[in-house]
Amino acid sequence: MSQSEFVPGVLAPANINKAANWLMFLNDKPVIVGGQVKNPIPYFENPSRMGLTIDNRFYLGLFRGEACYAASLDPLAGLPAEFTVCDMKLMLAQLPEAWFQLVGLAQQILTWDRNHQYCGACGSHTHFHAADRAKVCPDCGLQNYPRLSPCIITLVTNKDKVLLGRSPRFIPDLYSTLAGYIEPGETVEQAVHREVKEEVGVELAKLEYVKSQPWPFPHSLMLGFIAEYQQGEIRVDEDELEDAQWWHIDKLPLIPPQGTISRVLIDFYIERYKARV
Repeated sequence: MSQSEFVPGVLAPANINKAANWLMFLNDKPVIVGGQVKNPIPYFENPSRMGLTIDNRFYLGLFRGEACYAASLDPLAGLPAEFTVCDMKLMLAQLPEAWFQLVGLAQQILTWDRNHQYCGACGSHTHFHAADRAKVCPDCGLQNYPRLSPCIITLVTNKDKVLLGRSPRFIPDLYSTLAGYIEPGETVEQAVHREVKEEVGVELAKLEYVKSQPWPFPHSLMLGFIAEYQQGEIRVDEDELEDAQWWHIDKLPLIPPQGTISRVLIDFYIERYKARV
């Protein structure tokens, strides 16, 4: 999502157009119009006129010149017939990247608000900062900003083969790239080497950064790498994976869908490798 498309904001301008994009959630699931995930973002002026009961709302900024709000709905009020809930990861596979990033931003802001009602240091009820996206304790002054957890995600390669792992949490037959959180005091590069060594037992040579992706499950930032295999036999950490294998690039298993950074890494490597041979 480019800076020209989205201008983030905390306080809605006084002269803002009343019609807005409403990124709404009911029990942590996105609310869309008519069950159509490809064009799902509700657009209207007043939620109550649409039969919607909002618990909380946050101004996010301007997307393509129009206001965006994150909103949580009252779980006891129900939804009007034209609205429905959907799975967040289904939206990832079908929404344009810019829209998915907005949905993810909205979810992260709502989760942060719900989880920071009270100060973690003294227990007092927090207040919103006057100008920043932050919660402030009126008693001890502690400030909490929306949390972001950096992760690495890595495609290990060996010429015409890629190493993919399978988590027991995946849908049947799905294999993906290797991922994990960056630990305190660790560089991004150190995290790549450590996570791969821990999960599958192999050592890496050259690392190449490809791109990043916000990952709102619930508040991660995925930093995507391609890494050359150096040495070692696959030894699966059974606490993390149930299987890991080398796969020929022309005979891959079921892999993550378009829109995921894992798929971006796989497609990027295969396209470049085939162009070189």
